[in-house]
Amino acid sequence: MTGHAAIAIEVASYKVPDQYSNNITLEQGVLLAEVWAGGVLLAATGCETPVQWRSRELFYRASQVELLSHCREIIEVYNLAPEDGAWRTAAAGDWCIPVVVEESVRLLPRRAPMPELCPIVFQKLVRAADISEGTPCGNRGRVNYAPLWRKIWYDAIDSQVVPDVSRDTEAGFTGELIPLEGGWFVRPGKTKQAAIVWDLKQVAVGFFQVRIELEQDTVIDLQHSDVLSADGSLYEPATVVRYNLKKGKHLLTSFEPYLVRYLKLVARCEGAIKITRIELLTYWYPDREIGSFTCSDPETNRIYEAARRTLQCNTLDIFMDCPERERGGWLCDSFWTARAAWMMLGDLDVEKDFLENFFLQQADRYEPYGFFPEVYPGNSRYGKKSIGITTWSFWLMLELCEYYERSGDALFIQQIFPRVEQFVKGANDFIGKSGLLENLTGVFIDWSQSNYAENTAPISVPANALYAFTLCELGRVYHREDWSKQGEAIRGILRQALTPPQDFFFRALPDALVYNEGKFTSKQCSSESAHFIDVWAGLFGTDTALTEKVIQKMGSHPSEARDLTIGLADLFIGLIIRHDMLAKEGAYDVLLSELRKLYLAQLQKGSGTFFEHLGMSDSNCHGMNGHAGVLLMRDILGLGEPRRLNKTIRIAPHPSDLEWASGTVRCDNRNAVLTWRVDRKGQNFYLDITLPSGWTADIDLPKEFKGWNIFMSENRS
Repeated sequence: MTGHAAIAIEVASYKVPDQYSNNITLEQGVLLAEVWAGGVLLAATGCETPVQWRSRELFYRASQVELLSHCREIIEVYNLAPEDGAWRTAAAGDWCIPVVVEESVRLLPRRAPMPELCPIVFQKLVRAADISEGTPCGNRGRVNYAPLWRKIWYDAIDSQVVPDVSRDTEAGFTGELIPLEGGWFVRPGKTKQAAIVWDLKQVAVGFFQVRIELEQDTVIDLQHSDVLSADGSLYEPATVVRYNLKKGKHLLTSFEPYLVRYLKLVARCEGAIKITRIELLTYWYPDREIGSFTCSDPETNRIYEAARRTLQCNTLDIFMDCPERERGGWLCDSFWTARAAWMMLGDLDVEKDFLENFFLQQADRYEPYGFFPEVYPGNSRYGKKSIGITTWSFWLMLELCEYYERSGDALFIQQIFPRVEQFVKGANDFIGKSGLLENLTGVFIDWSQSNYAENTAPISVPANALYAFTLCELGRVYHREDWSKQGEAIRGILRQALTPPQDFFFRALPDALVYNEGKFTSKQCSSESAHFIDVWAGLFGTDTALTEKVIQKMGSHPSEARDLTIGLADLFIGLIIRHDMLAKEGAYDVLLSELRKLYLAQLQKGSGTFFEHLGMSDSNCHGMNGHAGVLLMRDILGLGEPRRLNKTIRIAPHPSDLEWASGTVRCDNRNAVLTWRVDRKGQNFYLDITLPSGWTADIDLPKEFKGWNIFMSENRS
């Protein structure tokens, strides 16, 4: 096929005074592109090709406006006439030859799949209303930290959009609203301002696309939210894309992706508007349903599907913590999200790209030496050389060890060994006379009391427990006996300093210790999250008495009375660690019960994804919650994480109160399949396994069915 094609690329360059962002590097804008056809390179930036690039500056987007959030770039505000889009077809003039950058650019291979771009049309109408200016009522959603944290930027803004939008008040609709094929005809009523609200029925991440025709000059505001507040209004009305439009026809496409379930279009005009298309163009991981889970309980299935949707919203070419507020690739989050991506999406490519970017960071670029930045690709608010959270580097190392088991990628493991060695050296600089990490900066345990300075210094018990586990795992993977011995030595010192009390109900383990003149003393501060890490990281080994207290008396829904002197855990990251701890300790009934009680309550809020905190605030779609799907697949169904390193998969079902369950995971290019059902009346358990050729099952049948009739079938594909 031959013909003519015009390719237009729009580039945005964001740069703010305080140099802080969690999802971009805030460097000067640059375009890197190649155009190929029939195996022939037609055009490429930075070199001579048959077709040359031309460029021009676009002035229709406002640059001095509010920020999307405290850690992202500016909101979208446009001043558009119909002819302003002519540059896309090269009809506009004022072109110039772009400047070629002199610095060398290193391009890494992209392994992650390209994002899915599929239109979802807004069809379900929720309501129409007149808009007038008033005092906001109801729950106005998340706290906007941006004006507080980014004061330099906000002081430079002459006029703001968000306060005006936040004062909008809805009243009964007095205008016209007529459905059209694929769209709507709208004429505002008495107030000359009309609002229409649609429900996408489920949350998705993507770009707004609107085809619209205007009788008069019009201001269009696109507001969105993932949930509704108690009074039915959008949970966060201040999240807005504004278009100041001249009359005529427009095709509007947002530049930034957003997390959306509910869309509110506000038209401020005297004339009619005709919407011929309004949709969301998805921008997320292309889920091919490779991994799966389903069981006899519909509510448990809801949890799995919500975990999967949460994972998809936060997976692109990195693992993000949340898909809108930050879009940052945070460590610690990625440890849990990477597990979920392998189990549910059958993907290791995103994780490989993610890890590679972190391990390319030079050891002497940040302080402390050898540690890794807390988030990629962002710029830290702590200073140009500060990594921020140090304990996140421990989670990176643990993820690396698990990645090796998942992938068997020995070459990558060896290539980055020098950088790993530099990290251990830098971390050991914090080892004090006590033999433990002392005065470690940037300690993060959980969004709770556990993060207070009183709980983390001078010697943080959970940080040391986590570091000991990290050294033992690195020692195992790299065959470094000295690292393994140091990890065990740290555990030994902690065990001596933290002899578990006999009556654990009245005396909790401390979060922090003080070392003076050869003796340890405990600080009078204790939190649930510290206990979860201590147990999860193997600090007390087989101490079942201590573990049992942590299981029964702590967590979101304890079965026994709490110790009120112990600070409660939040969902990020304390309860996530607890859930995995429950699986490690074999408390599967408790695990399934807590997953149901915690996550089903969140699903009642309407977003269909899982939150950062126990309550609905900040991020209502936080990526680490994809791990709930791992727990259901690995620990309840019993279809373990495929280990390419030795081509084994653990089969260890724990049915709890379920009657049947089935699921699949990807091994190499084929899936493993597990199905089981329970006949409690006849005390029969039926298990069917299908494995790809060359793979071995490590089978551990449920101990709760001891004495039952076990019928097992193992097949090969």
